[in-house]
Amino acid sequence: MEACRRATEAKHVLHYAYGEYDEITFSSRGGSPTLKSIEWMFEQYNAKFRVQGVTGYDDVGAAFMRKAAVGQPVKDTDIWTIDWISKRPEVIFVAERAGVLRRLYLNTSLDPLINAGVHFWYDSSQPAIPDQDVAFSGLIGPHLAKAFDIARWAQSLRKKYDAVLGALDKMDLGICVTDRFGRVAVCNTAAADICAEKDGIWRDLSGNLVTNDPEKTAAISQAVQNITETSKGKGGASAVELSIPRRGSDHPLLLIVSPLRDADVELERGFFGSLITIIDADWISNLRIDLFGDAYGFTSMEKKAASLLVSGLTTPEIGEALGVAASTATSHVKAVMKKTLSDNRVKFTWRALQFTPPIL
Repeated sequence: MEACRRATEAKHVLHYAYGEYDEITFSSRGGSPTLKSIEWMFEQYNAKFRVQGVTGYDDVGAAFMRKAAVGQPVKDTDIWTIDWISKRPEVIFVAERAGVLRRLYLNTSLDPLINAGVHFWYDSSQPAIPDQDVAFSGLIGPHLAKAFDIARWAQSLRKKYDAVLGALDKMDLGICVTDRFGRVAVCNTAAADICAEKDGIWRDLSGNLVTNDPEKTAAISQAVQNITETSKGKGGASAVELSIPRRGSDHPLLLIVSPLRDADVELERGFFGSLITIIDADWISNLRIDLFGDAYGFTSMEKKAASLLVSGLTTPEIGEALGVAASTATSHVKAVMKKTLSDNRVKFTWRALQFTPPIL
C-alpha cells in the first residue's frame, strides 16, 4: 500500500472489506506511518455510522463498486456529485480526523460474493484527483486484485489447517499444501526445516518448491499440474512419487504429490491443489516396521531388511548390516517389495509411512 501511495499523489492508500453486520474493515498493513497513526478512527467510524445505520454513503458506494469491473478505477464523483459528497456526515467525520476528502476506489475482489477493494484518499486541500493517478491505478488494479485474492485464500487456508498442522508438527514427515500453481500455502515444521537447509529442496521467492536440478524442479511442477487435474476430476494420477538427490546425504528426499480438493467449498470456490509429503530418511526415527511387517507377513529377517531399506541403505549396505551376502539381502528386499505390492523403494517407504506414521 505504501508503494502505491508513493507512486501517486494520494495522502493515504488502504485496503477495505465489508464484513459481518456490514462493518467495514480498513487495513493499514503495508501503509505509511501516518496511516497507522489514525487506525483508532476506523473503529470509531464503524461505531458511529455502521452500527447506528447511517448507510446512505457507504452502502450506495458499496453497491456501485460491487458492479465495477475488477481493477477498474472509480472516482467518488463517478458515484455522487462533489456537493453531495462534501455534505455527508461520514465524509466530514473522516475529513476532520484524517484531513482527506476526495477518494479513488478499486474493486480488487475476484469473488463477486466478497466486497473488498482499495481506497486512495486525497488531502482536503486537493480539489481534484489527478488523471495520472487514475491511469496508474488502472494499470496496477488487476495485479492488486490477484495479490489480495492469493493472500485471502492463503489466510483462509492457514486458519482451516492450523489445528491440523499442530498435529502434523509432531511427525517426522514434511507436509505441504499447494495451490494449483504449485505455490506452498501452508507447511508443517518438518517441511519448513527441510526447506531451510536448502539441500535438495527449498522454496523460492514465489513460494514454489525448487531443487538444484532444473529437471527435478520441472518434474515437481508437472506433478502438481497432473495431480491438480485429478483433483478436478479430469486426470487419472492418484499420486506422483519423486526422488530428490541431496549433496549432504547419501539418502535422497522422497516426495509424494497427492490430489487435494476443497469439496465442501470451505476455503474458496473452485479450490484445487496438491498435498506434498516430503520424506527425509535421515529423520525417520520412530517408524514401526515391526507392526507394518506383521500386517504383511514379513519374516524376522525381512523386517530387519525393511527397516534398513526405509532408512535409505542400498541393498549391498543392507547385506553388510545384516551380515549376509548381497544376494541374500536382495532376496529379502524383493520379498518385502512383492508382499506390499511396491515396485520401488519410494512406494515401499510411502506404504510403511501410511501404515504407521512416525510420531515424535
